[in-house]
Amino acid sequence: MNKILIALMAALSPMALAAKNIDIVVKTDTFSLPGVLTVPDKVVGKVPCVLFVHGSGPNDRDETIGPNKVFKDIADSLSINGIASLRYDKRTLVYGEKYLPQGAEANYYYETVADAVSAVETACNLPEIDSNSVYVLGHSLGAMLAPEIAQKSGKTSGLIMLAPPAQKILDLMLAQCNYLKNVYSKLGATQAVEIMNQMAVAAENGKKIGNADYDEKIGLPQGLTESYIKYDNEYNPVQVAESLSIPIFMAFGLRDYQVPFSNYNIWLKAMSKHKNVNVKIYFNVNHIMREGAGEPSPLEYNEKRAMSPQVMKDIITFIKK
Repeated sequence: MNKILIALMAALSPMALAAKNIDIVVKTDTFSLPGVLTVPDKVVGKVPCVLFVHGSGPNDRDETIGPNKVFKDIADSLSINGIASLRYDKRTLVYGEKYLPQGAEANYYYETVADAVSAVETACNLPEIDSNSVYVLGHSLGAMLAPEIAQKSGKTSGLIMLAPPAQKILDLMLAQCNYLKNVYSKLGATQAVEIMNQMAVAAENGKKIGNADYDEKIGLPQGLTESYIKYDNEYNPVQVAESLSIPIFMAFGLRDYQVPFSNYNIWLKAMSKHKNVNVKIYFNVNHIMREGAGEPSPLEYNEKRAMSPQVMKDIITFIKK
């Protein structure tokens, strides 16, 4: 058993967390986001650092989903392996509806990209951090935007992309709605099925923005705006990732119904000629990188589960190679 795996096993133990947590603030223009720098204890010299970028919604620094803390779990394992990390509360959590600069339109840049670029700069200037070894780890939406963050920053040493979408957001929503309608139907949750039907209608309607068939009375699903759809239509994460020369590691779960298997195939085909890109799928892993069995369901997010040891091992190996 190699040293990385031994350290990883220790990191997954609640008694093995040897790290210092330092309060930190990520600033972008007039916006300030509280966060934490986790630094390995008893490490001499500057260390690599992983910067976390959240999925959709107003996430906290730990990316808390039910009883699971996706980012904190990864940060704890990284620290025991001599790797620092920086995580912060998302702007939409800290500022709510006031997260936009005056006169700006809502889109992914102001929700995620701008602050992640600032966080990369913050990490590079910290005395504990090796500025030549700063990695961006994005999950879901954060993974989709990671290539743009790296492109705009110019200071990213590599990308770790967990469940990165390749499809447009409305296509993903339609796929999720169709899947969940079946799940909820089996559970006898008729109200949830009807909500999925309504979301699917709104997602189909959103695809008609810009032409006469768009129905303003139906509107868009889940609080999306036309400016979000425009940004999503103009941004192609696959093309941006192909333009990068930095190493990239992508992890997909076969039990992920939120970013389905078709996205893995898109990424695999596009990145197959890039020698410094590793696209990997884990057969028993879901969207939040937890292991399970049977038909995936939102209900399992309410269960406390450990991060997949194999995914964690592969993340550490990617950073240390």
